[in-house]
Amino acid sequence: MNNMPFKVKLISYRSNFGKILHRQSKSSTNLSNDGRYEFFIDDDVNDADFFVIHGKGVREPVSCHVAQENTLLLTTEPNTIFEYPQNYIKQFGVVHSSQIQTKHKNIIYGPALIPWFVGYTEK
Repeated sequence: MNNMPFKVKLISYRSNFGKILHRQSKSSTNLSNDGRYEFFIDDDVNDADFFVIHGKGVREPVSCHVAQENTLLLTTEPNTIFEYPQNYIKQFGVVHSSQIQTKHKNIIYGPALIPWFVGYTEK
């Protein structure tokens, strides 16, 4: 049995987001609490088990060698701020959105996934 964590490539909506997000992992290691997932946030990883786009931050084409069903879009804005085009949405295996009008074959509706920045100051 392979005990290596799953590799998760995450592209965020905000530049240098990795410097903030890593604080939300155990001991700021980019590992999930159970050690099953290792996050590569805004990193040039080309091979991953999961590929996650967080928000509207992708302006240029990006790629990653990953199964299409393991691609996720996590929306961050209500449709009054930003509406995700259907052609963009349909390329993902799973979509998590607070936008009720969003349609996808594998959608999870819930609150916008926006982290809090308590205690963080940019230098």
